[in-house]
Amino acid sequence: MPESDTHRLRMIAARAEEAQIVEVTDLPLGTGIARDVVRDGKGILIQDIANETRARPLPGTSTVSGTLICIPMFINTQTTGLMVLTRHTSTEPFTQTDLDLLSMLMPQAAVAIRNAQLYGDGQRRIAELTAALARQKKLDHAKDQFIQNVSHELRTPIAIARGYAELLDNGTLGDLQPNQQEPVAIVARRLKMLSSLVNDINAIFEVEAQRQAFTKVDITVLANNAISDFRILAKSACVNLSENITSAPLVVSGDSIHLRRVLDNLLINALKFTPEGGTITVHLKEAHRHAILEVVDTGIGIPDDKLTRIFERFYQVEAAISHCYGGSGLGLSLVKQIVESHKGTVEVESELGTGSTFKVTLPLLAEANPA
Repeated sequence: MPESDTHRLRMIAARAEEAQIVEVTDLPLGTGIARDVVRDGKGILIQDIANETRARPLPGTSTVSGTLICIPMFINTQTTGLMVLTRHTSTEPFTQTDLDLLSMLMPQAAVAIRNAQLYGDGQRRIAELTAALARQKKLDHAKDQFIQNVSHELRTPIAIARGYAELLDNGTLGDLQPNQQEPVAIVARRLKMLSSLVNDINAIFEVEAQRQAFTKVDITVLANNAISDFRILAKSACVNLSENITSAPLVVSGDSIHLRRVLDNLLINALKFTPEGGTITVHLKEAHRHAILEVVDTGIGIPDDKLTRIFERFYQVEAAISHCYGGSGLGLSLVKQIVESHKGTVEVESELGTGSTFKVTLPLLAEANPA
């Protein structure tokens, strides 16, 4: 086959009897019979190799007496190589008929050889990509293990620091000086945010490791409790929080702590992006043996081209929004992971300047199949 970058042929010689390669060598394209065949694009039949000097450079011909055929292999009129066949004088010599027949077959042979080369290249590439993927998985595992260990170790000291900051902030440890009140309030608020972030990270790893404690959980009770807890936050943000929740129990098999985190994160997300005077409404109903939970807000909305990415871990819609509203980009990712681990689905519809609707669907627990 020709080496395009060196203008040389890589010639491989083999004996038909053993079907084994006996010689591999490089041959300049401008040498002997190879030059004539490549130049003219036609096969050549040589009746007496011993007396044909043009054949000498070809591998395997220096000790052979007999006939020789040299045929170009081409794909779409482009020469891709040469095929050289020799027969010893003790056998029947090649004829013009042999040359014509082989010339007809060469285009198909060239395609077959090219496909084999491409397949070999593809297999090598697959092996390289497989090895790279294995290395990447190993690095990802090490990264996840590091984050998990760090977040686990941070949980206790952050909880202690947050506890003391809140005691200072609410005056339990005594009255603060006027110039101390705002800094202490900021510390308490930031420690609360940091605690929430660490808890989200740990929850993600718990879900991935399938360390959830599944029991019977009434989503109706869970939703009512969440709304009660968020009323004060909504009032302080001057946002109206309303509900349209069924009175019937909607029981699922799940981890109550993680399912409550789904509600908390959806409500926190709605509060974060709903301006003063806006409304957040929580809907809960049964449909087709599923609990359907919707959190609807009249907030800033999400661009259409970002909707498919908001559930990605650490994804922020825009840097300006992240800077203005804060957040780690873990909340919605955690919502999706928890819901899917409960064999449910989460969807979102949104319109810029109008608001967003997050819909969670969870299969209800059949009475005949307790958790």
